[in-house]
Amino acid sequence: MARANKIAIVKINPQLGVLLGRSVPLGADAIIFVSGSHGVQVWYEHDGDCGACEEYAECIKLLWDYADELGIELTRTADPTKMAEELFAKVKEMV
Repeated sequence: MARANKIAIVKINPQLGVLLGRSVPLGADAIIFVSGSHGVQVWYEHDGDCGACEEYAECIKLLWDYADELGIELTRTADPTKMAEELFAKVKEMV
C-alpha cells in the first residue's frame, strides 16, 4: 500500500496495523492503518474543508470507530480535521 501510494516509510507497528510515512509526491505526512470495520485506510495530513465535503459524516464515523478500536479517547468536536489531528497524534505516540 505504501509503495502504491508513493509513501516513504518512517515507522511501522504491525501489532497496531499502522504505518507512518511521508507522501513523496504530495509532500505531506501520511498514515496507513487497518481498521476492523473500515478496512485499509490511507490518510494524508492536510487542512480539509470539511463543511463542504460530501464525505463529512463518513469521516466522523471512521475516526470515532478507529479511535474506539484502539481505545483512544477523543475530544468531542464536529470538525473531522481536528479529530484526525488529535487521533493521529495519539496514534504516533503509540507507534
